[in-house]
Amino acid sequence: MAGLEAGCFEVNTTSPHSMLHERLQLQRDCTVTPTVIRQGHWVIIKNVITGGHIRLHRDLWLAVRQFEGNITVQEWVKAHAATFGDQRLLSVIAQLRRLAILNVESAQINIESTASRFFVRLNPLMLRLALFNPTPLLNFLCRVTAFVSVRGFFTALSIVALSALYTLMMHWSAVIDFWQGIEARTQLWYVVILYPLTKFLHELAHGLALRRLGGEVPEAGISFLVLFPMPYIDATDAWSLHRKPRMLVSAAGMLMDLLIACCGILIWSNLSSGVIANLAFTAALMGAVSILLFNANPLLKFDGYYLLEDALDSPGLARRSQAFYRYLFKRHVLNMHTSAPPVVARGEKLWLLAYGASGTLYRYFIAAVICIYLISILHELGVFLALFSLIPLFVFPAYRFLRFLFLSTELANLRIRAITVTAVLGLFVVSFIFTVPLPSSTRTQGVVWVEKQAEVYAAQTGQLEEIFVNNGDVVKKGQPLMRLGSLALDSDLEQKLAAVRLARIDVGRYRQENPSKAAVALITLRQSESEVEHATEQINKLTIRSPAHGRVAMGSGQISTGLQIPQGTLLAYVVDADERVIRAVVDQAALGSVESGILEVHVRLAQSMRSALQASVARQVPSGSHKLPSAALANTGFDGFDVDQIDAQGEVRTLEKVFHIELVLDDSTDELQQVPMGTRAYVTLQHAQEPLAHRWIRLSRRLLIKHLSV
Repeated sequence: MAGLEAGCFEVNTTSPHSMLHERLQLQRDCTVTPTVIRQGHWVIIKNVITGGHIRLHRDLWLAVRQFEGNITVQEWVKAHAATFGDQRLLSVIAQLRRLAILNVESAQINIESTASRFFVRLNPLMLRLALFNPTPLLNFLCRVTAFVSVRGFFTALSIVALSALYTLMMHWSAVIDFWQGIEARTQLWYVVILYPLTKFLHELAHGLALRRLGGEVPEAGISFLVLFPMPYIDATDAWSLHRKPRMLVSAAGMLMDLLIACCGILIWSNLSSGVIANLAFTAALMGAVSILLFNANPLLKFDGYYLLEDALDSPGLARRSQAFYRYLFKRHVLNMHTSAPPVVARGEKLWLLAYGASGTLYRYFIAAVICIYLISILHELGVFLALFSLIPLFVFPAYRFLRFLFLSTELANLRIRAITVTAVLGLFVVSFIFTVPLPSSTRTQGVVWVEKQAEVYAAQTGQLEEIFVNNGDVVKKGQPLMRLGSLALDSDLEQKLAAVRLARIDVGRYRQENPSKAAVALITLRQSESEVEHATEQINKLTIRSPAHGRVAMGSGQISTGLQIPQGTLLAYVVDADERVIRAVVDQAALGSVESGILEVHVRLAQSMRSALQASVARQVPSGSHKLPSAALANTGFDGFDVDQIDAQGEVRTLEKVFHIELVLDDSTDELQQVPMGTRAYVTLQHAQEPLAHRWIRLSRRLLIKHLSV
């Protein structure tokens, strides 16, 4: 839904004084929709040609309607200044002119506005290609779905959602295993196949909801958001609806995503592994990610933002929050007492303050992410495209602010003070960024490990019947640690013992009667006794003994009596050293901070996250490698390092180089001895304090070296 997005400071090339003598006339191609906002009567005026719209109070709109080309701005302001204030009236006129809702017969060319519109239309990161009129398709769908009421749809969706939620709860471990089992490249192809369809259904839901509520949907096509093609449907006519129906139109796309995600989970749970199951699972994942990260996020201009606007009954929330901050800056920083405050209803100030700050910070964060993404995949071309993301956020606002500072008639008597205050604030910000040291830290992960250790494996398959030692006990070589039981080995030994007894009887019987048969029976006896000896050795192996002197460290898995233990299972370690270490790794992004020095190290073990343990660096490998110390550090979809492959020997290779650091806990040896080997450790490396500028320069240099070879 297109709207009016104001910059930091609005200064028209045509000054307010020259505008006072112009005769204005309302644009004929405009729609006016009355609405009630916070118990007040307002109108929403929309330019049908450009799609831009603005909200005005009904009384102010009645005054604006007097512009029919026969009255000057000066005469109009003089007639209504006592009611609305001259500054507010001039501000409204400037906005209506910018939206082309008011035509100016003697208007001068606004170079900045023209350049901004030209930049937006040719911005390769936000292109739109209109393809067709979806009205015939939507009319057909309206007839087909006429029997489905809103209440019926929500009832059916609730049933499907609850069923999918129950399925997730019952098969959560299977969901994680299935996710980890899908190869990344394969899943990428599934996303490429399904994304156009799911996004089309998302936009179709918006259009269908709007059409059923009586709105018009004149256009559909493809938009390119950061070079990624996305279907779109023009639903700007939703502004002609009342608040609650408009909320339904905004939520329709997310409801479709939720329906796709739920159906995907239900289909996946009822199919065996295969292409259809993989596609269903990917569709479910895409629907959930689309809702949680994008569409429901009110800080982005997607469905969640418009829902928040209507839920708060505060149209133009982003634009008005910026206008409110501009007023506060003018009034309290530049001391402009004549600055007219924006129209703010009761209870709106807190929302405007909160959204203005969070929305601005998030917008700059997203711009940084987009720039890094473009440079990483397109290199030199990415630098050029990144400018289209940075210029609207930095260049245009700076240009508008400087024009306001040096040319605005509002600062006629305060210009020197305004320039001085701005210069002092700018100097303070620059000094803070370049000179004030701030805490710096790197967070990474590692595993509990010991370089000198003996591994204890199950020599035979059996059921764990008894554990003789506890984790951390000191044992001697050959001391029993655990005992397994095996009915198969016991039965086999009984059979071989019976064969020995039978052979002995034959030897005694044939010794007097037939010496030759006695000799054969004696050979059979010796063979049976050998088999008994071998079976006894196998049973003796069921008793797990320590292979060396040291301290017992149980494996990271859950070992308890009654479990069936396969042959070759790693059961425990016997540590020959009194101290264990933590083998941590850092990626290339954190290498610069690590090389600058490590002052303190804090470790939180996975089994006791509340307590932070002090540690120190014992060894640091200066060169990078593609090896991880443990598969536990591999990315499982939630966290960890991206893995290229895991070979037959279990060696984990990362996509990018990592750097190894060996840590030793300070005065916490006894506590660490009780921790199973391979336990994940969360490590915080504290560095020397440094200004923000140093970090940004280091990050930029690493990015340029990596992707541009600068």
